[in-house]
Amino acid sequence: MSNSKKSATERFQKMGIISWSIIGLAGVSVIIYYLLSAASVVVPLLFYSAIIIYVLRPVVEYFCRLEIKGKRMPRIIAVTITYIIVAIIVFLLLLYFVPIIARQSVVFTEQLSTKFYPAAIKAFNKFASDYQSRFKGTAFDIQQYLDSIFAKLRELGGMIANGVLKATSDIFTNVLYVFIAPILAFFILKDLPLIRQTQTELIPSNYRQNFLEIVHMSNQILAGFLKGSLLTAAIVAVLSIIWLAILGVPFEFVIGILVGLLSIIPYFGGVIGVAIAAIVALFMSPVTALLVIIGLFVVIQIGSVLISPLVMKKQVNLHPVVVVLALLIGGSLYGFLGLLLSIPAAAILKSLIYYFIAQEENY
Repeated sequence: MSNSKKSATERFQKMGIISWSIIGLAGVSVIIYYLLSAASVVVPLLFYSAIIIYVLRPVVEYFCRLEIKGKRMPRIIAVTITYIIVAIIVFLLLLYFVPIIARQSVVFTEQLSTKFYPAAIKAFNKFASDYQSRFKGTAFDIQQYLDSIFAKLRELGGMIANGVLKATSDIFTNVLYVFIAPILAFFILKDLPLIRQTQTELIPSNYRQNFLEIVHMSNQILAGFLKGSLLTAAIVAVLSIIWLAILGVPFEFVIGILVGLLSIIPYFGGVIGVAIAAIVALFMSPVTALLVIIGLFVVIQIGSVLISPLVMKKQVNLHPVVVVLALLIGGSLYGFLGLLLSIPAAAILKSLIYYFIAQEENY
């Protein structure tokens, strides 16, 4: 009897720990949200700098391990070489691909109203006239529905074009993010060991070990998610562009990159990207649209089933229900940025709960 009471008490304590951990983390999230809202100018700068750091840190660490005449390469030289390599890659991308993407984006936006919209009106009017009897006399204003649908499509096309063109114009107009973020990331990468040491010394010795374990765990999750997402998006985008080009679908660069970027968002993103590609291909022929759907579905499955698990399954291991809830909460609170960060945030929250439970049991 005493054992059952003890077991019930332990279960109650565990439930209490989990509940208070969730409440505490939710409270901290709310505080952070309001603080970040107040510092809206600094947040994007820190966010872009963090992305640069997470992406380039493995390359910098690799160069730091190289030996030159028996001595390891100085960290500042390793960071400089990494930046030179990235600068060359970015220059080549800007030189060859950005003009193509920008041109296709502008043409895609224009043809939404000049080509796709009239063709859809004609096709749907033919459908309505052929099967008018099925509507049983009910007034069916196809023009009204098409106006609404294509208004959304034009808005989407405008967002795509503006996004690509804005990314190019930001080089001149948004100096803060384009130039300062890489500079900030450069100095953080250069002094990262010193920053870690100073950060550790600021933590009281009683909590230092727990703090280091939590930071290490969070870094693993964020780095794994970011690397996996970027690699998956890049592979999906390249394969999508190749498949669309083989089928002769117009705007293959714009649509392929869009499919790759949307594939970062689990479940929903890939469906939206395939739907956009299928709509464009439908104006060529139904067979082409079907081939686009099948091909892009296979491409997305390659990214989500084969590539992502290999890169980040160990770091981000969440139940599909948790993923959907995290996406809904993150999207409602922080928009598109929330969609991107909701998965690693949920993974970190889960890891923290398990960590605190394990600490309590050991205690």
